[in-house]
Amino acid sequence: MPSELDAFFANLANRADLMREVSAQAFAKARMQVSVAAFEVLNDHFLALVDAQFGFPLWYGLRVVA
Repeated sequence: MPSELDAFFANLANRADLMREVSAQAFAKARMQVSVAAFEVLNDHFLALVDAQFGFPLWYGLRVVA
């Protein structure tokens, strides 16, 4: 996962040479301080964006993933 994060932030900054400025342990420790509710809100927002973009069909109001 750290390499994926490095690539994400390098692309975000438009710099392929961007180096990690925090250790994996520091990132994990900081992540543990983020509220679970924040992840739930972000997940709900992400799912709403995906649904708006692709419009997955529902079965009795539920998304079916198979």
